[in-house]
Amino acid sequence: MKILFVADQYEHGGATEALIEMIHLLKTDFNIDSLVITGHEDEVGSRLEKECIQHLFCGFRQFAIHKPQKGIRRLYLTLLKPYFMFKYYLANKSAIKRAEKAIDFDEIDLIYSNTNRVDVGAYLAKRHNKRHIWHLRECPKGHFNLIYNRFRPFKYMNQSADCFVAISDFVKREWVKIGLDENKIRVFYDGVNLEQIVPRDAKEIGNELKLVCVGEINEKKGQYIIIKALRELSSFRIPILLDFWGEGKETYVEQLKQLTGLGDSIKISFRGFSNDIKNVLNKYDIGINPSVNEGFGRTTVEYMAAGLCVLALNSGANSELIRDGENGFLFENPNDLSKRISALVDDQTTLTKVADQGRQWALMKMDMRSNLKDFVELFISYKGDL
Repeated sequence: MKILFVADQYEHGGATEALIEMIHLLKTDFNIDSLVITGHEDEVGSRLEKECIQHLFCGFRQFAIHKPQKGIRRLYLTLLKPYFMFKYYLANKSAIKRAEKAIDFDEIDLIYSNTNRVDVGAYLAKRHNKRHIWHLRECPKGHFNLIYNRFRPFKYMNQSADCFVAISDFVKREWVKIGLDENKIRVFYDGVNLEQIVPRDAKEIGNELKLVCVGEINEKKGQYIIIKALRELSSFRIPILLDFWGEGKETYVEQLKQLTGLGDSIKISFRGFSNDIKNVLNKYDIGINPSVNEGFGRTTVEYMAAGLCVLALNSGANSELIRDGENGFLFENPNDLSKRISALVDDQTTLTKVADQGRQWALMKMDMRSNLKDFVELFISYKGDL
């Protein structure tokens, strides 16, 4: 069996990490071959090259893009929308020609679009009478508000997919609200390749509290919520270390840095992106996911697998992963987060117990090797031509 995967443009991020892990395990565990087509040769293409994954640069553009909340770029995208739609059309037309020149579609059993932002897989599936599965990896509104390079996009999506896979029940509900066919949507949690994650050894907090937050640095990811919470702990009884791991626009990172003057007892560092984050997490005590309208929460699972006590904003799909007080804790706002942190330092028995339960839950429920069986059954059921 051979699957044609359609990737998004980004070298890093949950969608790309899940795609790479899936492709490796499909080959080693199920003997399923993969070919990936990409839109940006210098981003995800370079990552696939490093991972020795067969891929083809086609140069397509995104069908759905993030609409800026404010500023000149928002106005620019609105006023010039017809121009960008035309560029999208021309780029995808050329991309299809490149794909058809290089790929023998008689060898392809299924086309799988790895993200809801790219639709060239829908074009290719229709032209070559292939089944098409479309992955819904984010909410259409409330996190990154999406705008589309075609009219009546949801009718188009319904007509262009044999099946949708939503990354969580929350994501499914949000897409159904705006018009996707509920009967076509299956919910599969991605899972994470947990074999690479080194667990935390320490059972008690040392002479300082170590906090970590992993993810792209932007407003919707909520890093500012943690900084505000720490303001209420500026005279805390032990020093606090907070590390942010992830990349972001330099202007926004600088804005966050302006908020971090919290006194000598609190140290906040922006570490940037790391390919080795799975081997770093075990150095911390608490992992925090403050993301607004989180679609899934891959980092939440990685925190758990590393044996950290997890604190997550009660928003989006976080409550699907976190059973409050059992395998982690949910918080509502910065004040609530600061109280949670303080309480856990006072009650380290609870911190250790919840962290241990979180690790066991992640290993039982979120290992990609186990979850991949559902995907393989889906692939087999949609294998073949229309």
